[in-house]
Amino acid sequence: DLPLMTLGIILTYFTIKKRDRYIDSETGFYNRDFLTYVSRFRDRNKYIDDNGVLISAKGHGKDMAELLEEIRPADGTYYALGDDRFLILSESLRESAMKITVMTITEAAEASEDSYTPQITTASRREGESAVEFTERMLNQSAA
Repeated sequence: DLPLMTLGIILTYFTIKKRDRYIDSETGFYNRDFLTYVSRFRDRNKYIDDNGVLISAKGHGKDMAELLEEIRPADGTYYALGDDRFLILSESLRESAMKITVMTITEAAEASEDSYTPQITTASRREGESAVEFTERMLNQSAA
């Protein structure tokens, strides 16, 4: 039994270690590396819909991460991009839902104890645009 237990512990360790490379240690959200991986996966598997909300909360990254954790939309995947920037990606987050998400995030940030106004940009994947191209476009645009 001891050799099997040892093997189980080693496999568990490597699984956790592999998973941790995709997690932002400060927020618990997925990181840029995982975003890159997911974008390639989506292209290989012919996913066609993506919608995103890019949030910049300069000087308030920790506050924004906590706020996002509280108001997490049901179908959003959260990414911590560094420099107090976050990205929410979703297949089903349509324009009206994105507007509500933006209003909710903005109102919650402005009503917080350390009131601030995050800069938020939304985007939908264009016809013919790959998931990798969409992700790059989201990452390269500055939140307005």
